[in-house]
Amino acid sequence: MQIAILDYGGQYVQNIRRAFREMALSAEIVPPDVSMKDLEGCSGIVLSGGPYSVYQDDAPDVDESILLGGKPILGLCYGHQLIAHRLGGEVAGGRTGEYGFAELTINKEIPLFQGLKEREICWMSHGDEVKTLPDGFVSAASTADCPNAAMANVEKSIYGLQFHPEVSHTPQGWKMLQNFAHLVCGLETGKWDVASYIGSTLARIKGQMGEDRAMMAVSGGVDSTVTAVLASRAIGDRLISVHVDHGFMRKNESQMVLGELRKLGLRPLLADARERFLDSLYGISDGDEKRKRIGELFIKIFEEEARRNSVRALIQGTIAPDAIESTRGIASEGEGSRHGGRIKRHHNVGGLPSHMEVRIVEPIRELFKYQVRMLGRALGIPDRLLERQPFPGPGLAVRIAGAVDREKVELLREITEMVENALSAYSPSQYLAYLVHAASRPFPDAEELVRGIVGRVEKVEIGLLGDVAVGVKGDERLLGRLLWIRLEKGGRLAWGSIPWLDILRLQSGLTGRFRDVSRVLALLAEGKGDLGVVIRAVDTRDFMTAIPSKIPFDVLEDLSHRIVRKPRVGLCFYEITTKPSSTIELE
Repeated sequence: MQIAILDYGGQYVQNIRRAFREMALSAEIVPPDVSMKDLEGCSGIVLSGGPYSVYQDDAPDVDESILLGGKPILGLCYGHQLIAHRLGGEVAGGRTGEYGFAELTINKEIPLFQGLKEREICWMSHGDEVKTLPDGFVSAASTADCPNAAMANVEKSIYGLQFHPEVSHTPQGWKMLQNFAHLVCGLETGKWDVASYIGSTLARIKGQMGEDRAMMAVSGGVDSTVTAVLASRAIGDRLISVHVDHGFMRKNESQMVLGELRKLGLRPLLADARERFLDSLYGISDGDEKRKRIGELFIKIFEEEARRNSVRALIQGTIAPDAIESTRGIASEGEGSRHGGRIKRHHNVGGLPSHMEVRIVEPIRELFKYQVRMLGRALGIPDRLLERQPFPGPGLAVRIAGAVDREKVELLREITEMVENALSAYSPSQYLAYLVHAASRPFPDAEELVRGIVGRVEKVEIGLLGDVAVGVKGDERLLGRLLWIRLEKGGRLAWGSIPWLDILRLQSGLTGRFRDVSRVLALLAEGKGDLGVVIRAVDTRDFMTAIPSKIPFDVLEDLSHRIVRKPRVGLCFYEITTKPSSTIELE
């Protein structure tokens, strides 16, 4: 391997590998307790982020011989802090956390930053920071809240970045990683070969399946559609595709999915399990438990079909974000040098039962959404399928806070159609609606911060909803609160008059200041019901990070006023939070 990536449990570790592999470099993820002897053949070493603090008793470490071995080293987030800590610097909790959007001032003379501007945007996710640099290091970049956002010892080729260059929302992050590979490590970079990847994947599926028959779970989404086409080309008629209608689909979705898959030459079976899934969630309000029960029932239905069709394997369209979020995010559950916990339990990964009658095959588990789309285009799949809106496997069930019932599902189905019709013209990467309870309490602690960012407004109201939502801060899962804000100027809502950059600063400032707040909502309309509707639209490339879409607020207000006319709807919001600190979906 040319680049070794030490895995400290961060959710972006596969993003790092992906970035180098797309440069046509061999990059492998290795455990953090690896020795220098094991890394002799590599040209560069990356220390990943992770959900730890370096001063925890059980925090994962790095072999000192690696830091002193003379090979180029790049530390990211936790890796940055670990380098500083082990080489004599000081790491401590910052005055405020930084989660998501941040503005970076850089030293362009540092090799890592060659070809960049003095001011760049970066993506942060940290509570601790490097307070004092080790001897021989200089500060290479800063933000308003983090003086040592990057450090460098150019002579020894050791660099540290507090932010994440491996995610798409650090726009010039790819250039920083390319500079590390080429200018610092001396490697020649190229491009990802999609055709070669397809060939090797087809061979791998054939090898895994032998002469067995397989079943493919087809939801109609991008990931399962691309995987189904790959599997069909690999094993032909030995593939049986099954579409499960669990009753939490969007309006008329199952009929549309079956029609489109048949056009691709697949012959999907329909398993109508709407009542079974609704019954399985009776009285269940916890989001993780919903995902677990849905995952277990999916497998039970697939096993029933497998017995009828003599199937030995279940092929799934699992992709990297599913696997990452289902296995990372709770530092206290780590064991030794291994990561632990999860950010959310994806039904096709963390929601699977421990014992199954069929084995699982996941051909594209290491890919990200945009790569899956590249793969699909190379396979000849039409864009109308590749550009379909992402939809969670458990469907609308995990877009409803608390217990799920038929009335809420039907209400959210209607609202989802309204949101998709209104926002499709703006082409967000994903746009959706979720239901929360409207009851809330005032939260005056945030008013000074809000007024300091948004400037002169006549009225500021701030509240906390009673529900919690999954968030992620510092690579660690957080069940956080939803904070809403109402701004008025001249007797009207003032959101449309606030510069977009200030809205990004506002959500970042609030989630950084208040540890238990993971989402920030702009209140747009009020009705008389007991439920709240949150409109969510984001722009993202790989779905590991996301930024709220810049939809005109007059469009959002008009949509919100139509939504609050629906029975039981009392409040309507637009979520303005980045990922992190929130995730894209509610649960």
